[in-house]
This record gives sequence, C-alpha cells and structure tokens, in this order.
Amino acid sequence: MTEPRYFEGIQRQLERVQIVVDPKPGRKQWESNPRAVVEHCVERRNNDLKDCGKGTRDKDPFRAVFAVVDVDQWDLPPKGGGPSQLQQAISLAQAEGVNLIISNCKFEVWLLYHVREKIGVGCSSLSSSCESSGLLEGKNLSKSFPFGDYKVACQRADSQSLSEFGNVGSYPSTAMPRFFDIVA
Repeated sequence: MTEPRYFEGIQRQLERVQIVVDPKPGRKQWESNPRAVVEHCVERRNNDLKDCGKGTRDKDPFRAVFAVVDVDQWDLPPKGGGPSQLQQAISLAQAEGVNLIISNCKFEVWLLYHVREKIGVGCSSLSSSCESSGLLEGKNLSKSFPFGDYKVACQRADSQSLSEFGNVGSYPSTAMPRFFDIVA
C-alpha cells in the first residue's frame, strides 16, 4: 500500500500536524473500493467523536478526515446500471463531510509530481515510471523518497490540472494539493 506509507512519511515533514493513517499497511482488513474507503472514514470519524475525551489520551476530535482513492477501474458503471463505485463514494463523501482525494488514474501520479514537471506517460506506465525515477522499489516507496518536495509537487500538479476534493480531474490529476492546503 503506497498511500499509507506516503502519509506516514509526510508526517515527518509536518511536525505540528498529527496524521492518523488507517488502515495501517500490512493489515489487509478492508475493501479497497472507493465507497468502502469513504464508509471506513465515516465510521472512524464517528468512533473518534464518540470516544473523544472519555479517559483516553485523545482529547480532541479529528479536525479533518480524508479518503484517498484512485479512479482506476472504479468509475465504470456496474453491469446492472446505476452509479459507479467512485460516483457512490463522491456522493457519500459530500453527504458526510469527508475530504475525498481522487487521483486520476492512480496515486502514482502524485508521486511523480515530486520529481517531474509533467506526467508524460499513460496510466499503465505510471508504476514503472515511478520505479525508474527512484520513487518506488516494487510497490514500496524508496528509502530516498523526496517527501520534502511536497510543495513543489503541489505546484506541478495544480499547473497541470487543478483538482478539488470529490472531483475527477482530467488525466493526469490529483487532489493531493488540497490536502496540503488544509494541513500544511
């Protein structure tokens, strides 16, 4: 899971902000479709609100909740018709106040903006481009990942396609800069 590792790494750059990553990498106890991700965020937020200040170390509720999803195959309508998993996630996130970060087509778009001005490859080549750029080693972030370059990555991503929470931007795009607008 690239995304949780990224947020664990970015936590070291944002010292005054606490980022809670859930689910944790290595605990494959969740569904990865966008609607399930948003549902998990809503459940986690509601549990935090309920438990906050009840003798736990956590005195304050979450200030913001983010769900991070990819377009991938999730924007295709189901066989029987109706909204896609991604469209269901967008509707639920809006209704529940979850900041939905959508990357088109994958989170690797965001990773590449740390080292590239433009993404000049198709969706199927994103992972290999991340590997050849030294960002990924297999499915894991490299030990030398340039977390400190998130500000320039935000500028690069926004210059290519300004994406807001809950919107599917054109390829390549990501709403990750909106995350940093809130936490950085």
